[in-house]
Amino acid sequence: MPLKRVPLCAVEGAAGPILVTVLGMVAEMERKFIRERQQAGIAAAKAKGVYKGRRPFVPVEGAARAGQE
Repeated sequence: MPLKRVPLCAVEGAAGPILVTVLGMVAEMERKFIRERQQAGIAAAKAKGVYKGRRPFVPVEGAARAGQE
């Protein structure tokens, strides 16, 4: 006998769209908080002289040669 799947939260009915909207807003707010903390950490690391940024995918010499071809 297969198990019946029960949703964790119901999105049908009058409260469904409201629930989805509120959860989306909370997720967006949390993402902004994460981004703010990341930017603060990068600024602090740059102030210490530790943060140099992402390593280039192509070496600088290779990029200069590719532009000439």
